[in-house]
Amino acid sequence: MLLIDECHCLGRMAAEELLLVLEEGVLNVNLNKNGTPVRIRVPPFTLIAATTQPSALSAPLIQRFGRHFRFGFYSTDELRTIISNATERMDVEFDDGVCIELASTLAIAIILRIQHLRWNGGRYPHLHLGRVPSSEVG
Repeated sequence: MLLIDECHCLGRMAAEELLLVLEEGVLNVNLNKNGTPVRIRVPPFTLIAATTQPSALSAPLIQRFGRHFRFGFYSTDELRTIISNATERMDVEFDDGVCIELASTLAIAIILRIQHLRWNGGRYPHLHLGRVPSSEVG
């Protein structure tokens, strides 16, 4: 199986080579100093290509895909669940109200914040985002 994310970013030559692999089952690789490509037989495989810009793909490439799927954006409730699950795995406590607010207003920032917490290697296990229990208010 081969997964190509953001396949609309493939250059023209790479897309043409991919078409050759899909159509003929061979990959041309330049290994020789004289520039003559070596043809390598490629066994059958499943190709999954993801893109946010399907209109940027060439018609010949689009025609090679047997199935096309279009996915919508996550709902606020789905995002809330994702945030809640991610923070639980990192031992970071978010109140449900905070998760809902993040999900409804900051969808892109959520991903960046979770990545930031992940990149910090869990150095903030004591971090609590949400309401402070009244017993801790001084």
